Amino acid sequence: MRFGDHIKEIKGIRYLSEELELLSPAGRRCMLNSEMITTAEEIENALNEVQIILDYLKDKETIKAISEVCLRLMQLKDVGGSVTALRTKATLTDIDLFEIKNLALIATAVEKIRKESLQNLQEIPDLSSVVKLLDPEGKRIPTFYVYDCYDIELAELRKQHKNLPEGDERDELWIKISQVEDRVKRRLSRQLEPMGLALQDALNLLGHYDLIIAKGKLTLIKGYVRPTISKDPKSSFVNLRHPQVEAILKTRGQRFQPVSLKLSSGVALVTGANMAGKSVLLRSLAVAQLMTQYGYFLPVDEAVVYPVEEVMLCIGDAQDETEGLSSYGAEMLRMSGICETVAQGKSVLALIDEPARTTNPVEGQAIVSGLVELLSAYPNALSVITTHYGSISAKCRRLRVKGFVEERVKLPLHVNELNKCIDYSLEEVQTKDVPHEAIRIAQILGVCPELIERSTKYIK
Repeated sequence: MRFGDHIKEIKGIRYLSEELELLSPAGRRCMLNSEMITTAEEIENALNEVQIILDYLKDKETIKAISEVCLRLMQLKDVGGSVTALRTKATLTDIDLFEIKNLALIATAVEKIRKESLQNLQEIPDLSSVVKLLDPEGKRIPTFYVYDCYDIELAELRKQHKNLPEGDERDELWIKISQVEDRVKRRLSRQLEPMGLALQDALNLLGHYDLIIAKGKLTLIKGYVRPTISKDPKSSFVNLRHPQVEAILKTRGQRFQPVSLKLSSGVALVTGANMAGKSVLLRSLAVAQLMTQYGYFLPVDEAVVYPVEEVMLCIGDAQDETEGLSSYGAEMLRMSGICETVAQGKSVLALIDEPARTTNPVEGQAIVSGLVELLSAYPNALSVITTHYGSISAKCRRLRVKGFVEERVKLPLHVNELNKCIDYSLEEVQTKDVPHEAIRIAQILGVCPELIERSTKYIK
């Protein structure tokens, strides 16, 4: 999959894309078209590029060179259409020639900066022949004109046109001038054809520069950390944060509580009360995994990440009214897709939030047990499943959100402040019991006292 596909699927990835300080259409296209990397070596290479930018941004001399490159990138327009026209042997228009000239000038200027100060970056193709052809007067101005020097006849016709009075003869001469200009543009198009691939490579590489510089700046501003890439099916996160949720809480003057977690082949079954952050945990894991496999540093203190072929998330209300499916039906089809992918032998990070919660408890627990058993049978799958169901009999690793802390309660308590009373950290447990905190939380939130009283009677 591509980054653009994951933007549509996972809100945290969309937030990440919005936080990147991209300067050009080429940079945004590079971001959207980035393929998810699945090999440890390629991920390390992508992370190395970000590290190079970080080192440059921290050095007083090279940061000036980075700033100069950024100024050039801001001048880069969406010239992909003009480059494509050239590569398909079309006759270029004045606008096409202007855009190609501008691209060549920017690429040449950036390559000069790279050669002088940023040698660790990838070399940009030499476009000096394009500049020489489209800027015969050597003024290095980002405009295009069919210069007189391109054609002796053209220069002579323009002189005649300038000295003629308004009238039919002058108009006829202008038509002839236009014909000669078209002939020049056809000739220039043919002369530029051999440089089509180099122009495309330069455009792509400038977009890549834009993206890795944006990654480096984001890493520096946010204090993100480079993950270690694991070759064994094991991952671990120390003080993992969800960037978007953390930012939202910060606007409210609240703090995001990081979570630490270790994963390995098999299933980690997570229990916890409502509002205990289980869904945020799954989204945080999905974002961190994808950030790693797109070559980003992570919002953690430490991380070891095992690359997978697919990150599969089943979370929230899966109702699909366009297909006539209920929440339960859509959820089951999504889980079926996860199971089939795992059974095919693909390496997968499966993140499933409260499966079968919309059906009756007896069958719901049976479905969750069957799901745990199936996913545990395939060593290529790392799975995290959250649930409210107790008595899940299938063998798995059991974790519990520590949850509600009575000592932190200070009434009155607004619903948006409830997180102050919850410890979101995880603890490993051996029992199959699930937390019983829902009624107490409802009571603190000021839910109808009679409802609380009658409900408590049944618990007792």
